[in-house]
Amino acid sequence: MREAIAAHQNTNANHARGPRDELTAYLTLPLEEVVDIVAWWEQAFSSGGITSTIRRNSLAPFTFSALQLLKAAYKYGHVSAE
Repeated sequence: MREAIAAHQNTNANHARGPRDELTAYLTLPLEEVVDIVAWWEQAFSSGGITSTIRRNSLAPFTFSALQLLKAAYKYGHVSAE
């Protein structure tokens, strides 16, 4: 997870990159180890549904993505509120 967050930060550090560069960067990331893929997808969609409500539907895609990454990092202990 830490590598994914660092890679996301690095790819977003240069906003001048085009969609093709962003896709290439994404495809070169290491695969995430997942034991139960169905549970992982259910959790990903559930978390997104909680973040994107009627009141919060105006979040920019970059902000939404960053918020989802932060929530996952907090949940798995990679960052803390202290």
